[in-house]
Amino acid sequence: MQRFPTGKYITVNFFLWGVVLTCMGACTSFKSFMVARFFLGVFESCLNPGFVLITSSWWKREEQPARIAIWYCANGVISIPSGFIFYGVAHMHARGLFPYQWMFIFFGIFTVCLGIGLYWLLPDSPVSARWLSERERLIAVERLKSNKTGVKNNHHKWTQVKEALLDPKVWMLVAGVFIHNMTNSLQTSFQGLILKSEFPQKMVTYLSFCHNFTLGSR
Repeated sequence: MQRFPTGKYITVNFFLWGVVLTCMGACTSFKSFMVARFFLGVFESCLNPGFVLITSSWWKREEQPARIAIWYCANGVISIPSGFIFYGVAHMHARGLFPYQWMFIFFGIFTVCLGIGLYWLLPDSPVSARWLSERERLIAVERLKSNKTGVKNNHHKWTQVKEALLDPKVWMLVAGVFIHNMTNSLQTSFQGLILKSEFPQKMVTYLSFCHNFTLGSR
C-alpha cells in the first residue's frame, strides 16, 4: 500500500473482497468456509489502514481524528439497514439455496459493483483527484505542510518500524483493537440469537432484583 497507488490498491482489494464474499454463497462445509474466510480476511485487512492513510493525505493532523471517527462509525450505522435486509432475505423461499447463501451473494455482488465504482471515485491522493481543479489541488497539498509528513512517502524505513514496535502507545492500541474484536463478532454475528433467547428476559429479572434489593436496603 505504501509502494503502490493507494486508491488503486484499495480498489483492487475491495473488488477481490467482494468476489470472495460472493463465493462464500457456494460454501456448504466447514473447510470451504474456512478457506473463503481466510482470503476474505486477507483482502479486508488493508481497508482500515488504507482509509487511515487516505485520511492523513487529505486532512491536517488536528482534523484527522474526527474524520476517522466518522468513517469508523459506519460499522455501527450499517447494522441498522442491514438488519432489515437480513430479515427479508431470511424469509426467501428459493429452491436450491439457503437464505444465508443469498445473503453472501447479494452483499457480495453489491461489494463488487461498489469496488468497480471506486476505480473512478477513489483518488490516490489530492494531486490525482479528478474533481479538483489545479488550484484546488495546490491548496489541498499546501494545507498539509503543518503535518510535516507530505502527501505520501513511498520509501519504507525499518527505523520507523523499530520505533513503532518500541512505542508503548502502539501496543496499547493493539490491545484495544484486539479486545474490541474479541466481542465484535459475537455482537454482529449472533446478535439475533441473543435477542431471541431467554438471556434478555433473565437479565431484566436480574436487574429488577438488584433494583428492589437496593430499595429494600435503604
